[in-house]
This record gives sequence, C-alpha cells and structure tokens, in this order.
Amino acid sequence: MTKDEFPSSILFHYPILKLLADGKVHNRAELLEATIKVLISESLQKTVTSGGKNKLQSWNNFAIQDLKKADYIVHYGKGYIITESGKAFFAAHKDGFLANALTESESYKKYKHMGEYKKDKNKDTPSKPQPEETQKP
Repeated sequence: MTKDEFPSSILFHYPILKLLADGKVHNRAELLEATIKVLISESLQKTVTSGGKNKLQSWNNFAIQDLKKADYIVHYGKGYIITESGKAFFAAHKDGFLANALTESESYKKYKHMGEYKKDKNKDTPSKPQPEETQKP
C-alpha cells in the first residue's frame, strides 16, 4: 500500500495504540493525527464514504471503538488512555498487528460474537443449526 491509496480500516488500530503507549491522555484529534502521519497522504484526507462522511474520521472512530471494546484503551477525561492490558498487548505487538490480533482479548471476542448474534437474529434462518429430522425408510 502506498500513501496514495486509502488504507484498510484494520490498519488504524496500530498507530492509535502506539501513540497511547506513552501512557499519557490523548484526545481524538491527536489520535487522528497519529494515523494521518503514518497512513494518509494529504490528498486522501478529504475522502468520503458512500454515506458522505469523512472516511479518515470514520475509520479512526471505528479503531477507537474496537480498542475500547478490547479493553486496551479507555475514555479518560477529555481523551483516551491505554490500559494495563493494552500495554501488555502493545508490548507483545510492537512491530505491528492486524485487527484479528484483537481477538486475543476476551472482551473483544464477546463484543464481536454479540455482533454476529445480532446479525443472525435479523435473518430468516435460525442462528444455530436445527437437528435434521430422521428419515424413515
């Protein structure tokens, strides 16, 4: 990926956690700036989603939400701070990670599982396989 291509949303987690690894409180604007420095060229900063929202801000917000659900960061005052579990996770992934690494967190797995459950509830099919009827010869 070059800085001329809009990055996948899964790449936004790392720069946010890396900034927060300093143990200080950082506001949303600082977290956004951290992702811009690493991932986004100036020409792509105004890219919008199909719904008309700023893609950079949306992806950043999704990453913050994921890291909160993993209990790696928490809202603190007017910003965010890394948790002890976030520090341990980052120490184990200093060279980078993808979103699926967040499943190391039990709370993140529960959060994702609940989302899958809600999706299943909206379908016409049952969320669990139904036992097959036994066929009589």
